[in-house]
Amino acid sequence: MTGPAQAPIRVGGRREIRAPRDRAWAVLTDPAAVAACLPVPATAETASPDGFRVTATVTVLVFPVRVVVEGRFLEREAPDRAVIAATAIVPGGSVAVEARLELDAAPGDATTLRWEVEAVPAGSAAALAGDRVPAAAVEAVERTLACLVSRIEE
Repeated sequence: MTGPAQAPIRVGGRREIRAPRDRAWAVLTDPAAVAACLPVPATAETASPDGFRVTATVTVLVFPVRVVVEGRFLEREAPDRAVIAATAIVPGGSVAVEARLELDAAPGDATTLRWEVEAVPAGSAAALAGDRVPAAAVEAVERTLACLVSRIEE
């Protein structure tokens, strides 16, 4: 039992990538590449052609907590857009996530990435969320994207 859900947390942004869309698409939609760039130790495995599982360890207060994320691509239109649904399971709670990526061609063989994430914590995840979560979520996504963009632009 996970308890009541908190109001959705929505974050998003835009980023310019100095690489063609095909290259950006290949990295941004690769669960192993994303897991390697998360700001916490994580591993990824493919569960099906459209599904994946990421296991990570995060620190809550001073305690390490294992998080398992079950995800799947709801839409995948290479190299233009993807919609991903995921559920992060944490002790006593969960976070339902929907992420949207849109890639547009930009001048000079570059790519413009627009991203949006909506997360709905429930149970202990909602209780711990508080007002800091949107800022922390944006920071975590920006750190992950910075790592991914550096890999794309190599």
